[in-house]
Amino acid sequence: MLPGFGPGALFPHFGKGAPMQGHPSKLIENPLPVEELLKRAQAGDADCQYWAGIRFFQGEGVPEDPRRAIELCADAADQFHVRAIAFLAYCRLRGVVVPKNRRDAVTMYRFAATEGYAPAQYSLGILYLAGNGVRRSVRLAVKWLGKAAAQSDIDALVRLGDLHHEGKAVVEDEEKACYYYRRAAELGSARGQYMYGSFLMKGVAVAADPIEALDWLDQAAAQGYAPANEVQEYYRQFVRFDPAEAGLKDFPVQHPFPVRRRTAVCVAVLKCPCLQAMAGDLSDYIRENPKDEETGLKDVAALLAAAAENGQPPLTFVQ
Repeated sequence: MLPGFGPGALFPHFGKGAPMQGHPSKLIENPLPVEELLKRAQAGDADCQYWAGIRFFQGEGVPEDPRRAIELCADAADQFHVRAIAFLAYCRLRGVVVPKNRRDAVTMYRFAATEGYAPAQYSLGILYLAGNGVRRSVRLAVKWLGKAAAQSDIDALVRLGDLHHEGKAVVEDEEKACYYYRRAAELGSARGQYMYGSFLMKGVAVAADPIEALDWLDQAAAQGYAPANEVQEYYRQFVRFDPAEAGLKDFPVQHPFPVRRRTAVCVAVLKCPCLQAMAGDLSDYIRENPKDEETGLKDVAALLAAAAENGQPPLTFVQ
């Protein structure tokens, strides 16, 4: 049975609302103007009550008022609005505005999860995994995380990937981990992109493809994911490239010269020279090492001339 949602039940010891900084911001999906949204909320529209509550919680378009936010979401929850119930569960779990009560939070999350709300399924899975407010159960954790993942919940996909990759709570299974990371990556998760890229780079549970791996790592780095930034920096470093060692005949430059590590990787994978990329790398190197300018500029010119002669288009995956 669900705990009461009315204001008296929710905050019997409620004090003045504190700023809600530090809590994740939710994108307002309701398109109604604020005035119309509040009007419909006042008239009893549960969805409008929920979104009005989120606006007051975040101070978006209205003054920040966490108590009013809870009241509105409690009204929506009384109509069994699952998003409102999950929001109240979040507040109960962390003691945000209302007194902390982990068992009530679990009950609310379980109700919303049973109704099919993916974020609640994810949260319930995490609670079972940690034994937070409920007896720890890896089986139930995986069950609820799996239900959320089936609805393309990114957090659930990444967590399942981590579980199967780490092999601590569940049996290690790199194929399952790769599957979950890839789905998360395709949905825009920075960690999913980083981990799937790592699997591709090493050929773990998937055919090795360093070029595609670098693309995924770049996408993760573009989102500011620190581990991906570190790997990206590694591949930006200059290494010695020897055309003879690479088996390149009739190459326009007959001696070793510096290129970025990622360019060297691409050449090895494609088994052909990436002339324009090499010229760009060498030009960057000269800017950082002007003492090598005379020889370097001649090599850059030779590489670009050969690229133009071969009609080689720029390789956009090489940065």
